[in-house]
Amino acid sequence: EPITHEGFPPIPSPWDAMPGTGQTPAAAPSAPHARVPPAATPAVPSAQPSAKSSAREQQLFQEIVEHAGDLIAVLDEQGKRLYSNPRHAEVLDSPERLQGTTAYVDVHPDDRQMVGDAFRTAFREGNDTRVEYRLMDKKGSVRVMESVGVVLPPPSTGESRAVVVSRDVTDRVHQEQDREALLRALGPLTGERYFHNLVYVLAGTLNVRYVLVSKSLYQPCERVRSIAYWANGMLMPPFEYDLADTTCEAVYSTRGPV
Repeated sequence: EPITHEGFPPIPSPWDAMPGTGQTPAAAPSAPHARVPPAATPAVPSAQPSAKSSAREQQLFQEIVEHAGDLIAVLDEQGKRLYSNPRHAEVLDSPERLQGTTAYVDVHPDDRQMVGDAFRTAFREGNDTRVEYRLMDKKGSVRVMESVGVVLPPPSTGESRAVVVSRDVTDRVHQEQDREALLRALGPLTGERYFHNLVYVLAGTLNVRYVLVSKSLYQPCERVRSIAYWANGMLMPPFEYDLADTTCEAVYSTRGPV
């Protein structure tokens, strides 16, 4: 029986008529395995893409390739270019003029054999390959490139092809070379010789006229003394100066470049 309290109406059971609606909810199934009508099953779309969707995907892929910042080319087993994206025009030549040319001829002569061997091995074994080498661009400058080649399965008739994506890594390689040169120059040194060599190497690496290394004399730091000072191609004698109103004060207070 519903519980009643004085002054309040009885609390309805969930299976009683809902107040104010006059509707009664459906009764619960009489048994756990009572049959329930199956819900409508939505139609499953076909796994085969339509011709229209395939055309859209192909157009999207073409736009991505043609606007990519990397060099993208398709090569045959002899290294001849079957396709070159428009980015080649900025580095080597127009895609039309590169059609049918051999990609290895633009590689630096000292790296040409290494690059050719790497891609011939990739074609023979059907594996992907990654190689770093020097490239001679259309202005005669040397660029350091990193290329990744993916060998495609051969079609029913014809020979295998490879998609090659090449990226200019010249800046990264130069930074690594500068860091290695700095470590070689400073590694065996200690004391004053270390700092004297430091300002010399930094001036050449960064191509600047002045390099100054100083240490604080007091705490809080208001005055400093130079440990090593390179100026206009010469090592200068040490000196002291106040930090106030100098660039060094901003460097010291922010602990960062200014």
